[in-house]
This record gives sequence, C-alpha cells and structure tokens, in this order.
Amino acid sequence: MSGRDRRLAGFDGVVYGGVVLRGTIAGVFGLAAFGCGAEPSYVEFAEICGEAGPVRVRVLGPGERLNAPPWQFGDRMVYAVGRATAEDAKKPTPSSQMPMTVWTTGPCGEAPRRIAEGVAWAFMNAQWPGVLLACDAAAGELLVLDPEGGAPPHVLAGMDCSRFPLWTAHGLVSVTRIFEGEVDTGLATLQLHRFPGDVYREPAQTVTLLDRVRTLSRTGQPVGQMVRVFPEFLLAVTPEDELVRVDLDGGAVTVVQTGVAAFESDYLEGRYVLWQDLTPTNDDPDRPAGKLFLRDRGDSSEVFVGEGVLAYSWGALRYIDRGVFFLDLVESIRMFSLSDLGFTDLPRLGRINMMIDERRVLMEKWRALNVVDLVSGAVTTLYDGVGQIDRYREDGVEVLVLPVCCAGENTWRDEGRLWFIPYEGTARQLAARATRFGQTLPDGRRADMVDIGADWRGVLQLSDPETGEALRIDEGVFARPYVAGVFGDDVVVYSIPRGERAGVWIARMPPASQDE
Repeated sequence: MSGRDRRLAGFDGVVYGGVVLRGTIAGVFGLAAFGCGAEPSYVEFAEICGEAGPVRVRVLGPGERLNAPPWQFGDRMVYAVGRATAEDAKKPTPSSQMPMTVWTTGPCGEAPRRIAEGVAWAFMNAQWPGVLLACDAAAGELLVLDPEGGAPPHVLAGMDCSRFPLWTAHGLVSVTRIFEGEVDTGLATLQLHRFPGDVYREPAQTVTLLDRVRTLSRTGQPVGQMVRVFPEFLLAVTPEDELVRVDLDGGAVTVVQTGVAAFESDYLEGRYVLWQDLTPTNDDPDRPAGKLFLRDRGDSSEVFVGEGVLAYSWGALRYIDRGVFFLDLVESIRMFSLSDLGFTDLPRLGRINMMIDERRVLMEKWRALNVVDLVSGAVTTLYDGVGQIDRYREDGVEVLVLPVCCAGENTWRDEGRLWFIPYEGTARQLAARATRFGQTLPDGRRADMVDIGADWRGVLQLSDPETGEALRIDEGVFARPYVAGVFGDDVVVYSIPRGERAGVWIARMPPASQDE
C-alpha cells in the first residue's frame, strides 16, 4: 500500500527546578506524605450535549487514544487519534509522535468522518484560514485534507514536515536536513513552497532558496540560531560561515557578515542581530567562545559587546522591544540597555528565565529559581529542591513539588503537591495531588491525572484550590487530558483507550465554589 493509500483507507516549555520555599513552609514540603487517602466522590457535572455527565464524542478502537487537543474547523471538531506502543511502559512519558488517524465530527460526535490516516499530525495556520493541513512525515509530504472526507488528501508539497514548516507572506519555508546514512551532517536545504491558487487540486510551486545551510556548528553542536525566517526574508549561516539574507520574493542573496560561528536575531523584524565571530577565544573545541557583536541592520551600526558562547545566551534578544538584551559572557551574565549600552552584571544563578518587570528578572538553574532585583542587586530564592515549574503567572509561578524519593526516576507518572509561589508574599497550595499532565481551567481549578499506571492510564480528578477539595471526573483515562476551549473553558476533553467505554469524552465541570 502506498503512502497516500495508507492515509485514507476506506499539540508546557518544560523547565526543571527544585523546591524548598522560603521560611515556614519548607518543612511542609520536606515531610509531607503523598498517600492516596480516601477515594474521592464524583464531580456533579454541568450539562453538555444535553447530558449532565461525560459524553462520548468519538468511539475508539482497542489501544487508541487522543494524542492532541481537539480543535474546531468550521462547524466540525477535529481529533488526532494515535495508538499505544509496546515501548510506552518503559518511557518516562507516553509517545505522542506516531502515525495518527484524523477524524472530524459534529460538536457532539455526530456524523464521524475519517479524513486521514498514518500522518504525524494535523494542524491549521492563521496565514491560511479555512485550510486543514497534515504532515505525512514518513512519506515526506505536506497534505491538504478534505474536512468532509469525500476526497483523499491532496499532496501540497514534498518536504520534511517532521518539524512544523515556517510560514511567510510568500509561502512555506521548509528546512530539510541532509543525512549521510543515518548521520546528521549538520547541513540542510532551504526551500520555499509558494501557495497555489487552488490548494485542493494544485501543488505548491517549490523553489530552492539555499541548497546548503548550517543547522549545527562545525563540531556538530547547536550554537544559537542557524536559520531565522521573517515575512519577507530569512537569515541563515552557510557552510562557508557567511551570515546571509535571502529575499523570499525574488530569492536574492546578500552577505550580511563573513566569519560567523552563530547568530541570534530579534523575533519580529530581524533588525537586530547578535553574531559570534568564528575565531575561538578559548580552548574548548566543543563550545568555542568568540567575540560577540550587536548589529542594527536599520542603520548598519555595530558594536562589540563581549566574549562568550552564543548558545548559552538563548533568546538574548527576546526583550529587545523593551529596550534591553542580555548575554551570558565569559566574565559575567550581563543585561544591556539598548539605548546607551549601559549594563548591569547579574549573579551566576543560571540563565535568565524571564523579565518579570522593568526592575526584576527570574533566573533559573538546576534545582533553584531566584528573583534578582536589577537596581538593588537583592536576590530572593523562590525555591531550591526537587520540583517542576508547571505554569508561569504574572505574579508568580506554579510549582509541582515532588517527593524526594522520586527525584531520580524522571518519569511523568510522579505525583506531588502543586503550589503557587508569588514573587512577593506567601505561597499557597493549589492541589494536594497533581502531576505534569495537569490542565488548569481559567477559574484556577485543575484537572489532574493521578494513580497513573504502567499503561499510562489513571484517574482524572478536579481540584479546587479555594476549598482544597478533589473530586473524581473519570477513571481508566489516558494520561493526556485537555482543556481545549473549543467546547468552552469549563470543559475537559479526555480519552479512554480500552474497554466498553473506549472513546473520546467531553465533560463540563460545575461552576467553581463562591466565597461567602
């Protein structure tokens, strides 16, 4: 059976850190037991699809499970369904990158239609509204799907779509890695796939922009960016160590700088470029440092900003619109002002995780998260121990605090307590039992998987941080539930992969408790 015949036969940045909170509640984390306790009662469900309880919107075969959040396409819902593998039990987290079947149904499961089979994923993009796409990674093809299921998938372009293609105003840019046997050469081909007039019948017009660009350093290491795509042009590093600009309209290639080991650019316009000189300034062959320069392509000005390994300064320009950038240099971690290149040296407390506001930054390293005041230099340790950042909020972070016994197992089955740690003030517990598979509702309640077994099935429960109560939603649930929003912000979507109830289910949660 051909790749096309197989397709029609008939979607947390995870950051690690540890947790011992300031002062009085450190002992709570160190001594708390994580026993199961009494079995919780069930949620009193609100109505959805005419039922006050879970509704099955798609029947699944044995071992099938929902591998991505559902989304809405017109008046139909789209589901990407995968299948359990024999290796899942040995993995720290269940696989989601596998051949999948794509179904569409009505909002309550009406008129199910299988529209693709054997694809890596299906997706939509705002640049192409009203078009449903899928990637057949095995065949190396980008597909346009018929949401009604009446026609087989149309091959839009041959490309390596194992990574999401890069969208521009002129079409899709694909980065196809070049292998010698099974060895990644660290090189790739860049192609532009121009949008056709009729996406359901015509193929994209494919042109090669650059037949060779670097994706890794000469020693095979990731070193900053090697390709950055913008609406009208892209930046890339060639095998000859030239940073070049390629116009997407006509394909003209302009050399921006020679002797480039790596570069970073701002994300929106590509006006500002940090680049590392190819000549090493240290003796480390795997992570050679070099002189770093900041170029403003708007006025062609350039300034030397220090020496370092640009790969250590990932995202250095992500706050350039706020007038600052940062670098992990040989001598220090330094935050620069774009206007006058004045700088502040920060303590070596890991990488800069985020800017909280104009005065404070969040710094993260293994087992520790600290807030640094850029003006006073004061350091506030939010936690230091065994834990996992679950979610960033405007006023603090949510941290899954894991028991010390499970720290070395590195599996997403591990349970812990979920805490909210504010940048200022006292921490509070959000859930007594939680895992990395939790989904937070807009009102702050949390749908969490607990008691996860080797087959990645467990109990799905709803925790209310205001009352401390945990109520059961369902059991035998695959470990990836979703609060997708397409059915409403209070609806949890999940799958049961076996038994009489095998299927995709939706359940509307009751209103949150109200303080008196």
